[in-house]
Amino acid sequence: MKNPHPPVERHIETFKADLEAPLHALVRSYLRLSSTTKSRNLIKGGAVRVDGHVLKNPSDVIPEGTEVSVDTGARTEKGDDTREASVRKGAENFPFDILYEDPDMFCYLKPAGWVSASPNPRVDTTFTRAKDYLLAQDSINGRPARDVHFVNLIEKEISGIGVVVRDMNLRKRLQENWSRFNAGSYVLVQGNPEPDGEFSERRESDRRDNGRRDFGDKKGGDRDRRSFDHRDDRGDERGDERGEGRGGERRAALRKFPYRTMRSGSGYVLLKVNCALEDVRNILPGLRSMGCLVIGLGDNAPNPIGRKGLHSFSLELEDEVMDARWEIKTRVPKEFLTLVR
Repeated sequence: MKNPHPPVERHIETFKADLEAPLHALVRSYLRLSSTTKSRNLIKGGAVRVDGHVLKNPSDVIPEGTEVSVDTGARTEKGDDTREASVRKGAENFPFDILYEDPDMFCYLKPAGWVSASPNPRVDTTFTRAKDYLLAQDSINGRPARDVHFVNLIEKEISGIGVVVRDMNLRKRLQENWSRFNAGSYVLVQGNPEPDGEFSERRESDRRDNGRRDFGDKKGGDRDRRSFDHRDDRGDERGDERGEGRGGERRAALRKFPYRTMRSGSGYVLLKVNCALEDVRNILPGLRSMGCLVIGLGDNAPNPIGRKGLHSFSLELEDEVMDARWEIKTRVPKEFLTLVR
């Protein structure tokens, strides 16, 4: 006799949280669900496990790196078609320039105006697009799906190199050593800076005293400082080459950030600076001393291009565990060149 209730084939989707976020947001983002209600129903129905334990509260905040598994139930023919269409969409609709790609690392050009990543699944971000693309490539090429993790975050109104990796441990190693990697940024300013030279790192006391003034108004300044605080910018712990500070204490050495002028015109100057975006705060006092303002950075700065005049154009990354080295570069943004021609 035919069983009127045949056993249902279960399909378990397992992933690690890309960032700290509510459980419903993580499930919706990973499964590409069309609504938060669908992810909440899965969780409340007991279909979601966190580190092996069933969790039924959709609003619980899940720490980054936590393993989440979802029992998506039987996969129907319609469901297969929908998933296949989603895979094709992810593979075909990656809208950004791919700068580098190998099995472990993926780098793309993050344009100004796009959010890098967000815990809100309704927000379309460069990371979700990169994640969809990479998972689609895994599916198309018959490879097991691997986790996707962002390494760096770039503020919405800034452009530059976005780095994504397929291994959580690699991500941690890169982030821990981020301040040691060589990096370069294009900085677009209004004013007349010296053609070539170098900026010096600010002392910690200077950062506390001048942080709000550097990054504009109170509300925007707080936001900007958080985005620029991605790296540990305490500097080298070697003794100060200039000697002891007040009271005879040894002061940490200041880092130097060489720069040169790339192009100028119409009262604006494009600088090529040997610093990462996270170190831009350190060059602001030097720019102010020359009467220069970074485009779009702060209430008093001009903003003729509708974005901030900062662009990460070069990264040199290394990982000793993998014995690997990556060098990624981009071109000058077109809007920068248009302004200084």
